[in-house]
Amino acid sequence: MPDNKGRTPLSHAAAKGHEAVVTLLLDRENVNPWSLDNEDRTSLWFAARNEHAGVMKLLIRRDGVNADIPDKKGRTLLSWAAAKGHGRVVNLLLTRGNVNADMTDKKGRTPLSWAAAKGRQVVVRLLLER
Repeated sequence: MPDNKGRTPLSHAAAKGHEAVVTLLLDRENVNPWSLDNEDRTSLWFAARNEHAGVMKLLIRRDGVNADIPDKKGRTLLSWAAAKGHGRVVNLLLTRGNVNADMTDKKGRTPLSWAAAKGRQVVVRLLLER
């Protein structure tokens, strides 16, 4: 059951990096790993935001993965990770997440433009080399 912010037990476990709990929840038929909270963020978004690569890998392996779901601001997970300079997350998304690295947000910015504006050299390199 989602809480008043639309967050599920899975999104809370993913946000904290609890791989064993995420695995238990994913084994349940009634758990939707792609449910959205009130800001249109998925469990994968919360795992990536906190750089929990192990949880991200568990979620990315699931059928129907879509890391390109934009949030209420029109930003994708890759966009947020690029802006924050989370190189491991960006690399994981580029190699396993089936993402559109050129997707723009509501302001027309791409993940590359966010990374460049924030001075995230490692992420800029990853995005240019894809």
